[in-house]
Amino acid sequence: MERDRSGTAGLDVDRSELAAVLAGQLRRGVVERLQETDVPLSLADLAVELARTDVETEVDRWTRAECYWIKLYHNHVPALEEAGVLEYDRDRRTVSLAPGAADGEFDDEAITAMEAHPDQRWVQE
Repeated sequence: MERDRSGTAGLDVDRSELAAVLAGQLRRGVVERLQETDVPLSLADLAVELARTDVETEVDRWTRAECYWIKLYHNHVPALEEAGVLEYDRDRRTVSLAPGAADGEFDDEAITAMEAHPDQRWVQE
């Protein structure tokens, strides 16, 4: 059976797999943040950026950033890397969008696939 890769920006993943990997808001936030930069981001910087939009106070922001770092390192980055959405440099602990993922078409397509099949169980954060 051939995989439906329409709208996946040339990634080696079909639409339903991509929708599942991008189902969580945090993962979509990672992709959006990486689309805003041309350089790889450290996991720590990415966690701080995500926390910056999440909480008001500096103390809460650092606590939230630490939680994000743990989630990114153990769960979200490996899943996004396996799906071919991002690349992770283990030596430097930096992430960047994979070639073909920078244009962002797949994000809208994944959301469309999720909305088209509301009864399907999608992976959440």
